Amino acid sequence: MSYIARMAAIALIIALGAVRVSAATVYLSAPSSVISGQDVTVDLCLSEDLTSVYALQAGFTYDPAVLTLKAGQESTAAQGFYAGTPGNVFAGETIPKDADLFRLNTTLSGQVILGYVKNPGDPPSSTYKQIPSTAVKLVFATPADYVGQTTLNLASYTVNGLSLSAVILGARDGAAVDTTVGPSLVVNIVSPRIPGDANADGVVTQDDVLLILRTAGGIPEPSGPTFNFGNADVWPVAEPDQHITLADATCVQRYLVGMESSLD
Repeated sequence: MSYIARMAAIALIIALGAVRVSAATVYLSAPSSVISGQDVTVDLCLSEDLTSVYALQAGFTYDPAVLTLKAGQESTAAQGFYAGTPGNVFAGETIPKDADLFRLNTTLSGQVILGYVKNPGDPPSSTYKQIPSTAVKLVFATPADYVGQTTLNLASYTVNGLSLSAVILGARDGAAVDTTVGPSLVVNIVSPRIPGDANADGVVTQDDVLLILRTAGGIPEPSGPTFNFGNADVWPVAEPDQHITLADATCVQRYLVGMESSLD
């Protein structure tokens, strides 16, 4: 039976209300923040390693204006599916194969559809008898000039004319596995830290010393410039203390006059 047919059969079983076994929450995971211009790895995870789960199909959306799926995880094959070859581990997925089936569809901008079917005929000696809890890893690039939040969502989708739920899990015998879809994943994309650059204008100057002094004294800046706490908190140099004080202003001043070689 083809991959598409096998996944369609699982979807049909769910629609008919087949007997459900076990349960799992499927969710997206990534670091809460990443520096602009750096890559971010997004994991598709199961709440636990479930021996009952032999098939997984999921779809999630992302903002293509902010995230770009890294090259090597896409395919020009028919329907955009990345064919899985026994014994290989493709970029973008971490599941070793014992004649398993894996497909990744990235043909639609801002959407990823993936499917994995564990081979029910794996011999008892097989090391990999289940889908691991960190099922799939995808790497995205972020823009060097973007600062803000971006959101990824597990979401329903249509493939080959068939409307499918955000996540489908199947047991070894084809029965549906009860599934809970996790919440949205929010990733914060932040500016690179420039120690001492309190006003976040890209350079460290006397203006930063004055802004740190005013902030430490509770005096608001009339023009209201941006105040970057992470850049301003430089004392002690080896491990900043999470407070803005006169010591931070002094450190930056010493750096500007050459008495400190670095604020890192």
